[in-house]
Amino acid sequence: MKASRSGAAAAEFALIIPVFTTLLFGGFEFGMIAYSTSALQLAANVIARDVAVNNLDVEAATEKLQPYLPGYLQGHVSMSMSQSNPGDPRLNSVQVQLQAPSTSATPISIVSQAASWTVSVRANVQQELPYVD
Repeated sequence: MKASRSGAAAAEFALIIPVFTTLLFGGFEFGMIAYSTSALQLAANVIARDVAVNNLDVEAATEKLQPYLPGYLQGHVSMSMSQSNPGDPRLNSVQVQLQAPSTSATPISIVSQAASWTVSVRANVQQELPYVD
């Protein structure tokens, strides 16, 4: 007698599709988290530089942060800023650290729900001396 193969393709498809969709959405999420990390790093670099050249005070840094972030990340980022020696511009160094939960670093958080972590970036810029003519 011959073995019946009807329905074998449907059974194989049912076994493969969850793995395939997890890999597909995982790749998409990884790309979005990499993009979010890049946007956070750019924002940290710009804010640290603006503070270092005396174009931005520490209080206004939070408002300056928002235009550099993707819409799905705005409102989920915490920023900490410190200066090593604010009284002496020759020795002062500005440090900016931005953090966001991984579930907020992507518009769809399907795979990142399984294991959440924190996306963290840091920028450190030496303060520039004021121009004297």
